[in-house]
Amino acid sequence: MPLNPDAKELAQTLIDGLERTVQNANELYDEAVHLTGKGAVARAVLLHQISLEECGKADMLCVAVFSLLRGAKIDMKRLTRAFSRHEAKNKTNAYFLPKSASEVEFEQSNDTAAAHAAFKELQNSFHQESNDLKNASLYVDFDGKFISPRDVINGGHLADIRQRNAEFMAMAHHKVSVVTRWKTDLDAAADQVAQMSMALGVEALDRNDAQTLKDFMDSLPAKLEKLAKEQKAPSSGGTDRG
Repeated sequence: MPLNPDAKELAQTLIDGLERTVQNANELYDEAVHLTGKGAVARAVLLHQISLEECGKADMLCVAVFSLLRGAKIDMKRLTRAFSRHEAKNKTNAYFLPKSASEVEFEQSNDTAAAHAAFKELQNSFHQESNDLKNASLYVDFDGKFISPRDVINGGHLADIRQRNAEFMAMAHHKVSVVTRWKTDLDAAADQVAQMSMALGVEALDRNDAQTLKDFMDSLPAKLEKLAKEQKAPSSGGTDRG
């Protein structure tokens, strides 16, 4: 079914925002690498963290584009508020982290409620650690004595966040390459998304059940990979959250 003109205009706006966001994340990454070469470890960590937050924003935009092409209404005020919240972006990124040992253990015992609680705990701790690291890389703090970024941030912090940033940037580039192709023919893209939704079981989801949505997010990378293989091999008919 063709998109209405307003939906098409909003889709173009969202895709433009996605492209600019990923470009900015990439520039932040490159600038962090440049600062690393100058020995500015703390500031390099800061830029890597901001780049990661832009990756989280890119994921929000991808979801918005996907939802819009499926015929859903997008609350732009709510979406733009989320952009300004570090917590929202960090918690979005947490979906792409390896599962915690607790989450795996609860899943193996089929305790879905406990597994969901373990993931929420991971989200909270990841946000807190990310935000603390960003602040420590920028400000002098006082805890009985004054502590500067150079006292806190070290090469280990930089190596870890640079590796994570590289991984998340690779995912972001893959997503933007797909969505960018959609903008050339939004009606065809809407049809493609409808077919993908049916193949992936999106329509059957209970969106009021947080655990169901979480389970779907966990299984989505494997389903997308299978779907992509089937599309590449018509004759024959990412990894789990990190």
